[in-house]
Amino acid sequence: MHAQASQMLQKADVEIVSLKAQIVHQSELLGDKAHDLAIKDYDAETKRMSAVGNIDPMSLQVIVRQMVSDMLQTELHPVLQRHAEIEAGLQQTMQPPQPPEGGDGGNGQMVQ
Repeated sequence: MHAQASQMLQKADVEIVSLKAQIVHQSELLGDKAHDLAIKDYDAETKRMSAVGNIDPMSLQVIVRQMVSDMLQTELHPVLQRHAEIEAGLQQTMQPPQPPEGGDGGNGQMVQ
């Protein structure tokens, strides 16, 4: 029995080492992916800046004024109320169910 338990522990140790190696490998892959995404983000931002730099300043001014005007005319109250309703619904679903309100005194028997 002792030999069998020892053998199982050795197998578990081997599996743990294997899983740790997999975690290290996946972490390295994730780090590489994050680096690639950072480069792509920088490239995209550079392209956006280049595109904006090529826009006629007067045209850009008209676009910005229109965007600001649109934002100022947007009625936020309905959007905020809907968001509050969604949040309240989420909070209700996350709360544990309330115990039934009975006159059982907490032990399943009716209290008289």
